[in-house]
Order: sequence, then C-alpha cells, then structure tokens
Amino acid sequence: MINARDFAARKHINQAYGTFFYTYHLDNVVHNLWYFGYTSQFYETLGYLHDVLEDTDCTYDELVNEFGIKIANTVQALTNEPGKNRKERFAKTYPKIRADQSARIVKLADRISNWEFSLLTRSKLASMYKKEYTKFRYQLYDKNDPQEVLEMWTYLNHLFEKEIKHG
Repeated sequence: MINARDFAARKHINQAYGTFFYTYHLDNVVHNLWYFGYTSQFYETLGYLHDVLEDTDCTYDELVNEFGIKIANTVQALTNEPGKNRKERFAKTYPKIRADQSARIVKLADRISNWEFSLLTRSKLASMYKKEYTKFRYQLYDKNDPQEVLEMWTYLNHLFEKEIKHG
C-alpha cells in the first residue's frame, strides 16, 4: 500500500499552511489523533488524507484505488459540500461527518490543529473558530462517544474558553 503521508504531500505540494508546507498541518492532525489514542494505521491514513478531495485534484476513485473504499468514504464525508459561503457549506457537510464516527474523530483532530495554530500565530481565524464553536459542537457532539472523543471535546472547550478570555 502507498504511504498516505507521501501521497498527501504530493497532492498538497503547492499549498501552504501559514508559512509552512501543508504537511505541517497534516502532521499535526495525525499527532492529535495519536495523542488522544487513535494510533492505528487507519486513523493515521485518514489524518494525512482528510483534505485531499477538498483541496487538491485527487478524485474519490483515486482514493478507492490507493487506500480502499472505507478510507475514501470517510474522506468524502470530511469533504465540504458546495455552498455560497462557509455557513452553507458546513450546514451541508456536518450531517455527513456526524453519520461517520471516524470522520467526527478526524474532524475534531483537524479543528484542534487549526485552532491551536491560529492561536499560536494570532491569526484572525481564531475568532472565526470561536464564533463557529457553538454550532460546531451542537452538530457533532455526542455524549455517548468513547472517552477519547469526549477528551477531545474537553480540549476544544478549553481552546474556546481560552479564546473568550484572550480573544
């Protein structure tokens, strides 16, 4: 099987994450997954591939051929649906993520990565994540989730409270 990090690095080759190569973000997402106990090859692969359908020329069929149907379906669930603005795109995308627990886990790791980076770099995106957080949580939180997922939510709540105090 092809290495997911190498595949994603090739697909995101012309993209940046702030002043870093895009793989900086992907490595952070995978780190967050590992930190919260999602250390399997499946979650590592998803962490590296979560943005390829949304942000690159990668196709669903390409993902199926390289990584299998389960990975492709979860990446598809994480991919924003079309819409005229962020609010409309998320309104269409959140139900897909909610329906796939693996997608919710990766989305949480992704949001943690993005929010931490925006706080670290004092990006205006931190205030956007703060503004979106209540809706994000309402759409994706499930009190019956495994403890590891609830710990991810606890950490996101911490970031939210930190942004309220300092933002």
